Amino acid sequence: MSSPLFIVRYILLVGASLLCMQSYIQAQNFTLSGYVQDSASQEIIIGAVIAARDIQRGTLSNAYGFYSLTLPQSDSVRITVDYPGYNRVEK
Repeated sequence: MSSPLFIVRYILLVGASLLCMQSYIQAQNFTLSGYVQDSASQEIIIGAVIAARDIQRGTLSNAYGFYSLTLPQSDSVRITVDYPGYNRVEK
């Protein structure tokens, strides 16, 4: 039969391992950020939709035209920028 001290050490070791794995998994994300603006007038675009449609994640540009989108690490990602009255941009 295992001693209580062994069981406590085992639980602590498993808990510490899980915490390390969680940190590693979270580290596999990256953040894409920038500004959305009209290419001709340089006017900022408020409320533009910036999305990675393949993985169903997206965000809106704020009052300064700024956006920030955290995505899982991958070899490539297709981003679309959409706003009424403008052509959709895909890269």
